[in-house]
Amino acid sequence: ICKNTYSTIKKYLFTFKQLSLPYMSSKINNILEINNTLNSFVNQRKETNAQIVNYTNQIIVLEKQLADAKAANTATLEFENKIGALQTLVQACHINNTKNVYDIDALATTEQNEKFDLLVKAFTNTLEITNTADNSKVAVQLQNQEYIKCAHQGLGIVTASKNKIIIYPNITLAENANNNFYIVPTSDVKFTFYTKPETSKQASQAVDTLKESEIEICIDTIFNEKILLNDATKYSALQDAVTNYNALLTSLEAPPLVGIKKTYFENVVVFGNDFSSFLDSLKNDTAFTNIVLQSPAFKDIVNANEAKAIESMALIDLLQCFTNLADINNETSNEAFSLLYLLAKQQGIQITQYQDVPKLNTPDVKAYCKQLTSAAQMQLQKNASQNNFVLAPILKTYNKDLHAAYISHLYKYASIVVKADGKVTRQEENILSQLFETQNSETDFKPTTTNNIVPTEKTLEQLIYELYDLTGLQPVKAEINNLISLIKIQKAREEFELSNTKMSLHLVFTGSPGTGKTTVARFVAQIYKCLGVLQKGHLIETDRSGMIAEYTGQTAIKVNKLVDSALHGVLFIDEAYAVLTDAQDAYGKEAIATLLKRMEDDRDKLIVILAGYTTEMEMFIDSNPGLQSRFNKYIHFANYTADELYSIFISMSRKLHFTCSLQVVDAIRNHFAAVINKGDDNFGNGRYVRNFFEKLIEKQANRLASDTNLNKEKLTTFLLEDLPELV
Repeated sequence: ICKNTYSTIKKYLFTFKQLSLPYMSSKINNILEINNTLNSFVNQRKETNAQIVNYTNQIIVLEKQLADAKAANTATLEFENKIGALQTLVQACHINNTKNVYDIDALATTEQNEKFDLLVKAFTNTLEITNTADNSKVAVQLQNQEYIKCAHQGLGIVTASKNKIIIYPNITLAENANNNFYIVPTSDVKFTFYTKPETSKQASQAVDTLKESEIEICIDTIFNEKILLNDATKYSALQDAVTNYNALLTSLEAPPLVGIKKTYFENVVVFGNDFSSFLDSLKNDTAFTNIVLQSPAFKDIVNANEAKAIESMALIDLLQCFTNLADINNETSNEAFSLLYLLAKQQGIQITQYQDVPKLNTPDVKAYCKQLTSAAQMQLQKNASQNNFVLAPILKTYNKDLHAAYISHLYKYASIVVKADGKVTRQEENILSQLFETQNSETDFKPTTTNNIVPTEKTLEQLIYELYDLTGLQPVKAEINNLISLIKIQKAREEFELSNTKMSLHLVFTGSPGTGKTTVARFVAQIYKCLGVLQKGHLIETDRSGMIAEYTGQTAIKVNKLVDSALHGVLFIDEAYAVLTDAQDAYGKEAIATLLKRMEDDRDKLIVILAGYTTEMEMFIDSNPGLQSRFNKYIHFANYTADELYSIFISMSRKLHFTCSLQVVDAIRNHFAAVINKGDDNFGNGRYVRNFFEKLIEKQANRLASDTNLNKEKLTTFLLEDLPELV
């Protein structure tokens, strides 16, 4: 059979072989997730690097034109603006590349790092290694993969036949002569060393397998090489290093927690330290401690310990936050990390470094977690219907300032749990609001219920970074960067008291639904704030229904209130063409007239972005001279490609820890390609992927509803039968 067919069959057989081993199930889920992530990063880096080359070449040409213009004493502003815009784009691309790096440091323990270092030294200290089959030289060298972040360089072993492996502490990259690429757990790399036989019969058997100073390196079905060390004195040292490292891998009962980002780890550590200090201050207050010990809430706690009264009640309040937002029985979730960390801290286990995260995966920590949560269940059930805390009411009657500070700590913890997956849904916002609503009366603490639970000031670089992290939208990103450069130059000219051309910063976003217009509008609002165009940078979303009143004369009042709420921020009007239905629409005309007047009166305080289908928006703007004069900057949002739809799907899956078999991946890719080829004008782009993903989850849930033997692998794996109707 042809090579391509052979490699495809081999890849499927390899995946099936791994999935058929029960003890490998959790490890395979992690490997499949890592594989999907690395493939995504590699593809994105290729695209970004190509853009960097393109932009850099354009800058070189423009710099030459700029130099010529200066020499000829002609206008240079146009060249300077274009160069500035391209330099911003290059910077954003580099920032984007730093995002496309898989950080595997959290997958390895401190002990693993130490023993892996010894393993690497044992290999690299060997002067010469040859291949047993043909005496060709085997290259052993340290290698860097730009898409992998690790404390160690990879240990690369390359044979003359082009078979290659790069070994990291927890994962190994393997590539054969046919350029088939695989990712396997490092524990799957088997080293077999020659053992001196004790009898002549054993000797004859040994000769048939391995000779002295010979090693067999094998990854089942992927990589198999026998190599020979020319220096026999290095043989035993290498054997000891390999044996010790393999023994360590074997001793690990489960793979370390995957997906805990360093920034998330640091947020949890900061909260843990602050919260511990706050509880210590409460414990040192003798009067408050006595009140706690006499309270009915403390007496209700099962096996209450007076010495740890405040910690126990605070723990119940933390668990109250957690159980409202996440599954307390899922010990391997990102959300669970925050809880495991705090419980380990109470037990005296210090997780001070990012590399020590896997310590939380020990049986002792998990047993302690189960013990405490089980003991708190009765109290939690009692409070569940009212969302009541146990320590907060006591603090409220004792000292309002301490109560406000305590509620603030709990709210910070709840927001950390919510942000574990990198996003905050409306449902989560509502839960947070309900959870803390009854606690905030008579206090100055007012938790936020906007899309950003704890507002943070972001730099322009951070915003560009996040903007470029969005799937697709490359022309849109380029337009935004051009806009940034233009505003920067205008601001610079103002500082030198130079005149500027009057420039409208209002925008028109055109394109089909689901292409990211609202998301990008939020970025524009924050970018305008960073650039000093706006003071607040918030976004107010509306449409015709939010502007048109029921009775004549009330529309102007409604629009004015809407504009008031958007002052110092951005007013985003979706399907703006619908505001004016036809030439006889008196309500629509009143709304537009009121909006245009406020845009003039508050021109330094308000930015308006209109959005909708391309043709309809052009007709709408052209229908009114006032709109034409204020909206002359158009940014078009193209429909997503099939590959971009698949990238969005993978991103959604990864956030909820779902994985797909290779067959499912192929089916979904083909489906998105077929949908794109249909050319349906009503296609929902990103919204379509969201609906598709939710139907997939629903069908998986129906399939598993009758399964009485559920496990993590079943709950996180999509099968072909889960796919919605593929039309």
